[in-house]
Amino acid sequence: MPAVDLDLYVTTPDARTIYFASAATIDGTLRHDVACGDPLAPGAPCASETVVLRTIAPGTYRVGVDFVDVCAESPAPVAFDIAADLAGIRQETSGTITPGEFRPAALEFVVPADRGAAHGDGAE
Repeated sequence: MPAVDLDLYVTTPDARTIYFASAATIDGTLRHDVACGDPLAPGAPCASETVVLRTIAPGTYRVGVDFVDVCAESPAPVAFDIAADLAGIRQETSGTITPGEFRPAALEFVVPADRGAAHGDGAE
């Protein structure tokens, strides 16, 4: 994968979004924002961003991806993978994204009322 800066966005059922500019909210925390020039350089096999939620409320969750920067590479579409583990439910998706594109709902799913209130789950 070429060196790029893709940003992860997680929007909770109460409409709070966790991302690089709001890395900690009442709902959860962005553990690491991988960016151009980071020691975990974008494009490295383990360069990923992870959001950990404090509690998992029932409702709709959206996981988005934003293609922020090409890190001095030539602009071209790149592949991304998203995995979310919430309340014992695992969702995954893959896709491609072009420079400057923002997908606020690359992955969307519902945690049913009987599965909410778990701790320590998240998306990457």
